[in-house]
Amino acid sequence: MDGITPAQSSAVRSLLDTKYSNEYDLTGGGADNTLTLTMKPTAVSALEEKTVQQAIETIRDRVDSLGVSEPVIQEYGLGKDQILVELPASPIWTRSRTSSRHGAP
Repeated sequence: MDGITPAQSSAVRSLLDTKYSNEYDLTGGGADNTLTLTMKPTAVSALEEKTVQQAIETIRDRVDSLGVSEPVIQEYGLGKDQILVELPASPIWTRSRTSSRHGAP
């Protein structure tokens, strides 16, 4: 954060430290009155995990709306930003894949 007046520096630092100290490290506040918030590694990991879970939920909702029976939708590999989607073979999916590759009739 830039543009903090010397009179506001202490109050702003205290507010940021109180509200965000669990997720962010607060540095700076020297003569130039510049403060820097840096996300802690634990907060980054939690955010990444939440993002993958939300993506899995979105994919599952879309696949379920198509009426697919027994799809596999889960984290893949080490669970680091990869999602495995396995759909059972069916005539509907074969037609769907063909249509998507060659354009709809």
